[in-house]
Amino acid sequence: MAWLKECDCQSYLYHPKERPLFHAPMVLAQGIRLFCCHYHPVAYHQIFSGFLPNLSVLDLLFNEGEQAVAVIQQGMSMRESFAAK
Repeated sequence: MAWLKECDCQSYLYHPKERPLFHAPMVLAQGIRLFCCHYHPVAYHQIFSGFLPNLSVLDLLFNEGEQAVAVIQQGMSMRESFAAK
């Protein structure tokens, strides 16, 4: 994770499934904060009846236009994890 320092990152966002891919104490020791991000699909208008989650961001953009960002924000949750001591 040397690229975090190279890019002058102060925070690292990760999906729960990515957790086994890095060593949290080493990242925290470099002064980088860790945030676990969860996304729960929010229903939006689609052309066909019903709602199919997790299609693609393009489906969301074509169906919701400028409201796509708000839809994504509604489904996003983030919490700091492994807080440095």
